[in-house]
Amino acid sequence: MDFNEQEQIFFDKMKEALSEIDRTINLNRMSDGTISVYSNTYYVGKIKLTGKKHRMQILKGLQTVKVIDGELDDFIQHIPDWIRYIRIHCK
Repeated sequence: MDFNEQEQIFFDKMKEALSEIDRTINLNRMSDGTISVYSNTYYVGKIKLTGKKHRMQILKGLQTVKVIDGELDDFIQHIPDWIRYIRIHCK
């Protein structure tokens, strides 16, 4: 999968965080440029760093979803939320 510069930076940071918990992720780009993220076939969330409007979806528990609008630095700050979700729910 080809990444733009912001996506590359984000997923490099994500890879660093994943190495601490010895996990990997799978990515699937949707038609609008959003990237869906999975760990061990479990859905983790999605991020959109293409186009004018950028956003990140974070699952909080099994029924709560948080969506953040912002820029790359905002989303990097929320990588620990994805890591926490993977550690707890994606076994």
